[in-house]
Amino acid sequence: MEAYGLEITENVAVETVPNPFNERYLRTKKERMGHSLHFNK
Repeated sequence: MEAYGLEITENVAVETVPNPFNERYLRTKKERMGHSLHFNK
């Protein structure tokens, strides 16, 4: 993003309620790729 002149100033977590179709996918993103996801269940 720096190549486009953009500066990252903060990382904002996404809060979501997983459903049976995306829960495994979202947890994988959090665990393997370090995404900031907070699950409200």
